[in-house]
Amino acid sequence: MRTIGTAGHVDHGKSTLVYALTGMNPDRLQEELDRQMTIDLGFAWFTLEDGQEVGIVDVPGHRDFIDNMLAGIGSIDAVIFVIAADEGIMPQTREHLAILDLLQIPRGIIAITKADLVENEWLELVTEEARELFSSTSLKEAPIIPVSAINYSGIDDIKHTLSVLLRDAPDRVDKSRPRLSIDRVFTLTGFGTIVTGTLVGGSLSEGQEVEILPKGMKARIRSLQSHKSQRKQAQPGGRVALNLSGIDKSEILRGDTVVLPGQWNSSLYVDARFHALSDLAAPVKHNQEVKVYHGASQRMARIRLIGQSEIPPGDDGWVQLLLSESMVMDRGDHFIVRRPSPGTTLGGGQVVDPQPTSRYKQTDKSPLERLEKLLVGDPLDIVLDHIRLNGPIAIREVIKNVEVDEVQGIINSLISDKRLVRLGKAEPNDNSFLVTRDEWMKFKEQSMTALNAYHEKYPLRPGMPIQEYRTRMRMDPKWATPYIESAIDHSWLQNERNLLKSPSHIPTLSKEQQAEVDKLLKRFRSQPFNTPSRREILMEIDEEILQFLIWSEEVVSVSEDVFFTGSTYNEAVVKIREVFKEQDTLTVAEVRDLFKTSRKYALALMEYLDACGITRRDGDVRRLTN
Repeated sequence: MRTIGTAGHVDHGKSTLVYALTGMNPDRLQEELDRQMTIDLGFAWFTLEDGQEVGIVDVPGHRDFIDNMLAGIGSIDAVIFVIAADEGIMPQTREHLAILDLLQIPRGIIAITKADLVENEWLELVTEEARELFSSTSLKEAPIIPVSAINYSGIDDIKHTLSVLLRDAPDRVDKSRPRLSIDRVFTLTGFGTIVTGTLVGGSLSEGQEVEILPKGMKARIRSLQSHKSQRKQAQPGGRVALNLSGIDKSEILRGDTVVLPGQWNSSLYVDARFHALSDLAAPVKHNQEVKVYHGASQRMARIRLIGQSEIPPGDDGWVQLLLSESMVMDRGDHFIVRRPSPGTTLGGGQVVDPQPTSRYKQTDKSPLERLEKLLVGDPLDIVLDHIRLNGPIAIREVIKNVEVDEVQGIINSLISDKRLVRLGKAEPNDNSFLVTRDEWMKFKEQSMTALNAYHEKYPLRPGMPIQEYRTRMRMDPKWATPYIESAIDHSWLQNERNLLKSPSHIPTLSKEQQAEVDKLLKRFRSQPFNTPSRREILMEIDEEILQFLIWSEEVVSVSEDVFFTGSTYNEAVVKIREVFKEQDTLTVAEVRDLFKTSRKYALALMEYLDACGITRRDGDVRRLTN
């Protein structure tokens, strides 16, 4: 499936041409029908002669609605650029073309509409003027086709040319990381909330849980459609409508992004290469307030220059965009920058780092070398940057998603150079994870801080339970186990019976605590099988000390209220095994008499031995299991 867009000056016949191609009027608002002028995005679809399904996003041409135009033009495969034969090149012709060039839209058709209204000589003049205007842009190879939506001349030529253009276009890559930038939100009775957009980066399926960024809200895909046809799954590249359950229309805005949970992070600032349009009246200044357009999103922002104070008209420069509200952006994404008031397109660019780790000063030139490598596509830096943005990430996912040669060799080299850390053991199908050295050290520091705080609060506890550690460190279950195993292998984390600790932590009683323990254990030894209850114990020591004695095996808790010293318990097990040498079964009463204790202690001991697998209950007797 493919998606194309329209572009061009107001009243040059974009919507009329769409109707001639598809039989659908893309204008859906009553105000649009009354004024006969497109105000917001319109949508239509049709099937080309070779069977390709094509969705069309029809955009407004009036300068007052340029925001709406930008919301629909960002994810198209090709464009039909409309120039009316009777008017020729107009202001929005130039601005729309500048925007398409900044977005690097590579394929399109220049449709000279209303060709039936002018003489051939005038049509040739408009055609030549268009060819000159487009000659230095990404659409310089676009064929020019005169067309009339009234007598349908040229319509078949446009359809045939679209078939050729789209057939030769590369397929949309399925990276298993879908994004749908929402360009329309509405409700239908009996269905609830519906969002539409052009799907990129991966597929979406009926029943999947999705996340709406930047708000982080969760929803589920109740059903999905493409071109009004019900689908079980939508592939990247096409127009998609999602019927979402668990979320209200009022909670979603145009420009929000539908993704799969945990796959994407939104960005408040991004590093990018920026190009200033050549016809600007003044250079783009450091810290200038701008409006940024990306996908169907728009945000107020500050454009902070890196290593220079201004970008003259027609020049390129490195910038960091500080957004008023976060966006979902990826390396390689294109964006447009406009002045808020009066509304003028200043330029646009390409994201090279959607989640930089630093905010730079205008005079700082230190990041320029790294940014240049990312821009030109240095394979090593691309791999490293992908892992930095998405790590911890499975090696198989890196190999699948990073489009450079010899990914595995680059990964091995980065591990050898200690710029990457492998989490988990290398296997033939390699299910291990990768994280950058910087992130690994950051995690180590956070881990040590968390553990030391825990040890300080609970000095007698041997360590933190693994699940509590995972929660405190906000670890994803996918990579938590290999991460912990690698930390243990690197000797900055220790596992003591499923409790995690800093290697330097050794639980030790103070002199005062040791004196209390000695006094208590003396009571235990005086009546080894008639020991104090929990309530009595806690009158002499606190709970933390009791748990320390249990962990160190000085005391064994055979039930909530029955405790023996470790040596007494071991002695009891030995004597019970000796009894079983003489007889096959043992009753609780016999155990009571054997140790001269009460039924409470004897029953608790035997139930504990059952739980440990030493004995098993058979009616009213016990039998030895091993």
